[in-house]
Amino acid sequence: MNISLIFSIISIIALGSCSDAGTLTQTEDHPDAATTDSAPPFVDGTAELAKNAPQVITYGGPVMTQPRLYIVTFPGDVLATDIEKVFAPPTTYWNAVLSEYGSVAPTLATPIRVTDIPPNSIDDSQIADWIAAKINSKQPGWTEDPNSLFILYYPVTTSITQSSSGYSCSDFLGYHSSAALSDGNRVAYAVVARCKSLSDVKLTGIDYLSAISSHEIVEAITDPDFRTKPAYGGLDANHFAWDLSGLGEIADMCRYVGGAFYTPTDFAHPVQRAWSNQAAKQGHDPCVPAVAGQPYFNSIAVLPGEVMVRIRGRSIQVPTVKIAVGASATIELDLWSDAPTKAPWRVEAHGYPDDSFLEFSLDKSTGQSGDKLHLTITAIDSNPAPPAVSAAGVESFTVSSILDDQTYYQWFGLVTQ
Repeated sequence: MNISLIFSIISIIALGSCSDAGTLTQTEDHPDAATTDSAPPFVDGTAELAKNAPQVITYGGPVMTQPRLYIVTFPGDVLATDIEKVFAPPTTYWNAVLSEYGSVAPTLATPIRVTDIPPNSIDDSQIADWIAAKINSKQPGWTEDPNSLFILYYPVTTSITQSSSGYSCSDFLGYHSSAALSDGNRVAYAVVARCKSLSDVKLTGIDYLSAISSHEIVEAITDPDFRTKPAYGGLDANHFAWDLSGLGEIADMCRYVGGAFYTPTDFAHPVQRAWSNQAAKQGHDPCVPAVAGQPYFNSIAVLPGEVMVRIRGRSIQVPTVKIAVGASATIELDLWSDAPTKAPWRVEAHGYPDDSFLEFSLDKSTGQSGDKLHLTITAIDSNPAPPAVSAAGVESFTVSSILDDQTYYQWFGLVTQ
């Protein structure tokens, strides 16, 4: 499978947050990154490399400790009954993805089948107002609670827009947010667009809805109010490039890996793996539950420079490689795995989201744990408006490690000028 095609497919799952990746600036204040216990021994003596594992950090906002799901469907939905039952059975999945973030498996509230006929087109701001009106007027079933998550399943005839993220099914498949209520509180909600399928993953019908719902539910539970009180929605300072690439929440962090969606042995439908800080710091596959018997491998981009960025009111110093337009720089890629792989893996590099501003050349295209490859990056142009950063000349890139068409991992880096 073409890895660049995978980017275009999987990236249309909406980001769980509107991450404020910050402004390049100069300041003295930079917070400490999260730390955990050191990693166990690695293949080829590369234990030290595990200490570079990304860590999803919290900004101190609330997490749903006892989440409760309210399934909301509209008139004529032939899958309403299936949707209402999809997350009812107990499953080991929830504990695997939520427990280390202070939450438990969600419970199901009484489903809500509204009589409102949805419009052909609706914007997220209208959805937020509609939810708030239901709760403010104390409509039956609409309960305000810090652990309440309303999940809306609009019909295929309704096109959903977001001012910052475009159109449903072409730019995103789902998202989560929060709505302001008349009493000053906010309530979390998620929207799952009724698209034809998950493209190359070939999930349709209730399987598609289960997969997309799991992504948004996991993020809404661990970062329910990202607009005003963000929780687990960003990366430690050493991995700002992930933030810049639109990642940060624990489901988004696993959307660029092979086998992101899977069907648990104790569950009937596909769900998405999510990021585990603990597994990452131990040097194992950070997207849990991990694939049984599959070694975790990756190629770390070693960035020699630093730059200050300001993010959510804080200034942090982040790794970068500085390259003027028209110039080139060569960086090291350190390859490692937590167990022997069946063969050397292929390594590719791409600009994110595309190759408009950077060109890449590798001295070798394959390697295995313990190898060091060298990546030459050429800045062919200056990015005039990089996403979420208020300065020109900033571009993120990704290094892809590909063992076969279904097994691949990513590492992100940052270029500044």
